[in-house]
Amino acid sequence: MFFPSHLDTCNNRQGKSNLTSCILWSCIDKDYCGILVLDPHDEYYGRSGLGLKDHPRKENVIYYTPNSPPPGANSLRVNIELIKPHHFDGVSNWSSPQKQAMSMYFKKYGSKWIESIIMDKSLDETEKILSGRNNVSCKAQAPLNARP
Repeated sequence: MFFPSHLDTCNNRQGKSNLTSCILWSCIDKDYCGILVLDPHDEYYGRSGLGLKDHPRKENVIYYTPNSPPPGANSLRVNIELIKPHHFDGVSNWSSPQKQAMSMYFKKYGSKWIESIIMDKSLDETEKILSGRNNVSCKAQAPLNARP
């Protein structure tokens, strides 16, 4: 089950978090079900209230957080220097210009390519080549934060 494509279409205050909480709660004790929850707002584990940590089969819940893990949780850190452009295949429907931009940043900056995008570093020569060919800059052609 992959919910974002279905639940993101709902407006605010329509019960997406409650529905997700109920589904997760129901699935924790099922032996046939494994779930990965990316919960940046701590809505489901229940750090400050009732949540998955309170389930009778809470031993089936493994919680990772980048910020001050509570008792029973683990810290999760991702080394962005190990991520390559192809690791994003299937994560989103990237346009060809977006894929090209990721590849160009990786080619120019190597393991620092994601940091370079975040820091808004230029592609210099590659940008000039693209502007000569397409009459647009790489950034205008392929904003990485835009969805097709």
